[in-house]
Amino acid sequence: MVVPRLRRYNPKTHKVDFKDNVPVEMASAPVCCVSDIPATHLGYHAYRYGKFALGFHRAAVVRHGFNPVFYTLEDTDVVRSIHQGFSRLQFADLDDVRSAVSSAESAVDDLPEKVDGDDIRTYLSDVQSEADNVESYINSSKKSLENFLAFVKTFKKDEFGTIYCEREWRSVQT
Repeated sequence: MVVPRLRRYNPKTHKVDFKDNVPVEMASAPVCCVSDIPATHLGYHAYRYGKFALGFHRAAVVRHGFNPVFYTLEDTDVVRSIHQGFSRLQFADLDDVRSAVSSAESAVDDLPEKVDGDDIRTYLSDVQSEADNVESYINSSKKSLENFLAFVKTFKKDEFGTIYCEREWRSVQT
């Protein structure tokens, strides 16, 4: 896809740099692909992809998790929003929260003996547990986006005449 404006933090200058119209590649979950080709279109498809094919009943491929591909131009808002979601999840890092919890636990350990730190330790344990939960949610969201992305096929404007005839279906089930 092409991102119209990409921001990246530059650790050397400690500033955010901007680049325009940057091609970006996103990785999806692994897929298996089939094509839903009417018999009348087999000649064209064989010309493009070869003269060997296996036939399946549509109900069988649906039962095995296949779904039609979502075709979209590579520079659409839909694709940019997918990239934006991926980018935000990539930068979500809970190590700072865990580090703060660890520092607070050390501070509690250094409290005078007459101060009971058990309630504070319980609270910090809850914070740590919630950070673990959030990390699990982030990882699950990344996996869901990768699975969704497996069903997205981008194309350039000059490919209109060739892309729709593929009638591609994909599955991420292993």
